[in-house]
Amino acid sequence: MKARLPPDETSPPERWGKWHYWCKEGPDNKDYPIFYRRRVGEPGIQPELLKDEVLLDLNELAEEFGYVHVGACEPSPDHRYLGYTLDATATESWTLFIKDLTTGKLLPRGTIQNVVSSKWAEDGQTVLYTQANELQIPTKIFSRRVLGPHASESEEDRLVYEEAGGPEWFADVSKTKDGKFLTINVNSRNCSEVYLLDAANPQTPLRLVRAREPGVEYFVEHHRGSLLILTNQGNPGGEYRLMCAPADDPGQPWKELLPADPRDVITDMDLFAGHCVMYTLRDGLPNVTVYPLTSPADSPLTKPLEAGDPLARVRSPAAEDGAREILPEYNLFGNGRRVFDNPTVCSIEPGANAAFEAESLRFTVSSPVTPDTVFDYDMSYHTLTRVKQITVPGLDVSPANATNVNTAASKTAPLIRPAPLHTLNGYTCTRVTATSADGTAVPVTVTHASDLPLDGRNPALLIGYGAYGVPQKTTWSSHTLSLLDRGWVVATAHVRGGGEFGKRWHEAGRKENKVRSFEDFEACAELLVKKGFADGGRLAAQGSSAGGLLVGAVVNRRPEFKAVILKVPFLDVLHTMLDPSLPLTAQEYEEWGNPAADRAAFERIRNYSPYDNVKQGARYPAMLITASMQDTRVGYWEAAKWVSKLRATVPTSLKAPILLFTSFNDGHFGQGGRYQQILFAAREQAFLLDTVGSREFRKREGSKRNVLELVKSVWRRTTK
Repeated sequence: MKARLPPDETSPPERWGKWHYWCKEGPDNKDYPIFYRRRVGEPGIQPELLKDEVLLDLNELAEEFGYVHVGACEPSPDHRYLGYTLDATATESWTLFIKDLTTGKLLPRGTIQNVVSSKWAEDGQTVLYTQANELQIPTKIFSRRVLGPHASESEEDRLVYEEAGGPEWFADVSKTKDGKFLTINVNSRNCSEVYLLDAANPQTPLRLVRAREPGVEYFVEHHRGSLLILTNQGNPGGEYRLMCAPADDPGQPWKELLPADPRDVITDMDLFAGHCVMYTLRDGLPNVTVYPLTSPADSPLTKPLEAGDPLARVRSPAAEDGAREILPEYNLFGNGRRVFDNPTVCSIEPGANAAFEAESLRFTVSSPVTPDTVFDYDMSYHTLTRVKQITVPGLDVSPANATNVNTAASKTAPLIRPAPLHTLNGYTCTRVTATSADGTAVPVTVTHASDLPLDGRNPALLIGYGAYGVPQKTTWSSHTLSLLDRGWVVATAHVRGGGEFGKRWHEAGRKENKVRSFEDFEACAELLVKKGFADGGRLAAQGSSAGGLLVGAVVNRRPEFKAVILKVPFLDVLHTMLDPSLPLTAQEYEEWGNPAADRAAFERIRNYSPYDNVKQGARYPAMLITASMQDTRVGYWEAAKWVSKLRATVPTSLKAPILLFTSFNDGHFGQGGRYQQILFAAREQAFLLDTVGSREFRKREGSKRNVLELVKSVWRRTTK
């Protein structure tokens, strides 16, 4: 695994103001990234100023604290200071540090404990930050002057907002892309409320955008006097649409800019001075759509963007009815102007894209067979540039079946230029469809070596999650290749409860519908066997966190899996949801129900909670269960209780190995270092090879190492 990691991987620099920012991973075999910047070369800049500056070396922080995880990282508006949050305990307890990039020292008032989120005000002197209560829920937002004549040690931080609505509500602070407003965002699982604060004068009062209303979510951006509001308000299907309101009077009825398209699920939005970018899912697959915003410099948006077919035209919202300028809608991954030829399986992640005035959009595309590939899309000239792709030592990449992208030498003269997406030679990734118990079609992403016979004799690993409306992404991981090269098929089940098809997919797998998630996963497993991808006697399953609930429940229902990996799994659902002293319990009622207040919810959860449904006398698969002592999301005791009950319940004659690995220093997300992650992945794969085996399907060159010896070696290294 380590040999497949580039020894020194540098991200492409992104411009922000007069600086380029980037990070470098793996230099000198170090575990953590180093963040850099360099001044943009401009006329009159002295050459000695154009040098690389180290902003933050996480390896130095790891040496100081042991465990280290950096959350937010943001320069001040003048780029002289850097604010970053650091968790050194693995408990998701963050400290905000503010560093003077000229001297390299922390500011006297630049260390704040128990911070969840933070933002610079545009005055360059003030920081707003959220603080968590005893349940680790951020409920208070403070303002602190860290610079300027009033930044004295004696000045108390000013309370800007305090949420008193109950433990299901949490507060967050952010800033509009253009820097005009700081936003106070108050959210529950299904409801939002936003306040505006003048970013240039953060001492002014808050202004409410819209009072909270059950079931209504909204998120706010600002563009030339208008608020652009992504919301599900007024949409019976619950999906987001784009609306607008005057920033100086957001309480008046919102106007629709972009209607909800029944074919698309909006997952995110980004805003630039001249363009609005929508990230969507269509048929569970990602799209990026760029809409030009061509109103005069100070004219607010008032008229709708035209929706419909991906090749529909977008009308200038500021033009008069009789003289509307017609501009094209550019759909980068849809059925319209495609960059790639039907990328059936991929994941798209936005770049930082911090500069509001930028004309270029950065995003990263990857898939199980496509190493992370960074693209820049010029939103004015409609050109796409492949900036960089992660290299995989010892392996070749080749262009996928890529079509051409519409580009232009001018804004009106179209040209054609290829923009290939490169995939690894020798590996195949496809999407097939299983039919669940109620007839619902459930997608399954399947990856394997291209020359692997699909004859029903292969070991296979099926991975699932299915909760909170979160889509199960199909991203690149070099670790998976170690299984694929040993004849494994690795599949992802996109079960209900996730967000692959929007709100309806989530609703169909939560609360009273949770059993659908289990039925979907079972159908996906059966499909792998039926289609010849997997040997029914050599099928393994894996789930993490809420995915551990999914797999744990399925194993109780269908214990014939050969092996199971459960990582920080949510297994004792009933007792956790009955304990309001735990940090997330009240927020989780919307996902699972409230068993303390609803007898039906109590019975429903008891009927599927993995801990409460272990079968007496059943033959359970081999299991590797991991837990983290510092985990504040899923208690380490849940895994311990599950293992104890299994060992006590399953007859000795039927027992497969049931292993519990507890990390005493890690939290919910494990260690952040990339080499530590390799050790964890190697331990899991060693377990799979030991309990399920491999398949020799191709001639290997060089010396062959006995798989059992390999397993023992890896297990010794990862369990010290």
